Amino acid sequence: MKPIPYFEILKQAFSITWKNKFLWVFGFFISFGSFPSANWTSNSGSNNEIKPEVVADFIKTHAGFFVGMIVVVIVLAVVFLVLRLIGIAALTKAANNISVYGQSTIKNIFLEAKDYFWRLFLAGLLVGIFLLIIIIILAIPAVYLFAVKAYVLGAVSLVAAIIILIPLFVIAYFLKRFAAFYIVLGNMKTMLALESAYAIFKKNLKESLVMGCINIATNMLLGVGVLFCALIIAIIFAPFGFMAYWIFAKIGAWVVLAIAGVAALLVLLVLLAWYASFVQTTWVLFFQQIVLEKKDEKDAAEKLEAKVEVPSPEAV
Repeated sequence: MKPIPYFEILKQAFSITWKNKFLWVFGFFISFGSFPSANWTSNSGSNNEIKPEVVADFIKTHAGFFVGMIVVVIVLAVVFLVLRLIGIAALTKAANNISVYGQSTIKNIFLEAKDYFWRLFLAGLLVGIFLLIIIIILAIPAVYLFAVKAYVLGAVSLVAAIIILIPLFVIAYFLKRFAAFYIVLGNMKTMLALESAYAIFKKNLKESLVMGCINIATNMLLGVGVLFCALIIAIIFAPFGFMAYWIFAKIGAWVVLAIAGVAALLVLLVLLAWYASFVQTTWVLFFQQIVLEKKDEKDAAEKLEAKVEVPSPEAV
């Protein structure tokens, strides 16, 4: 197999997303759809302890409000999921053939992308159910051993389960990503897309892992970029904040702080929207490389087979 031009892929993805800023809209869908899980996960490890009896009393006292909040959370979760999957489908379609979709409208691309929602959702659901079943199977021995106070064996069992789960999570990540490409670009059914995704991941294991590491590196660069933008905004607004505090006391400082916060939020949203479109485009270009290589090998094999099977006129 020919070496994958990783740097050229990144360079081309940057060029495509920078010249076609309409892709950022779908990148915003993806990043916006990823906000809830990131925020709730990061808040779960805070030091603020909430006592169970306080929560129980609050639910009893404000039962209607609590039910309403659950409904709102469910609705928002559904909206985020729909936007994220449609954004993935739209970016995949557009990035795969930017010369055609660059002349289309956001509305038309959105309407075309929404047709893939259920297959993308089903692919993610099947992979998630498979992982959940594996986690439960691996957790049973560890839970049982801890329950009977066999702590050493329980710890060993837990470590072994984690070691087994890590590669499974890696496989699940690539299965969902490659299956989405087969669904959107190949218009495949969900199960066939998952089978094809596993086959191409297995064939391009090293290349896929390298691409995954590059993705992790770009995520780190994004974090550095976010911190840099925050620093620039702080440097710009700091003099105005001090001046407002000197003239209007705390009220002036709070006004400048609010303006700086809005500016930082807008910059963050634009940066995340571009980055999500850049990452998706990068993976589409990488997928084109490995699929094209596979297609070239198949065509070469077919030509060789035809050359062997066709009889020579002299032999007749």
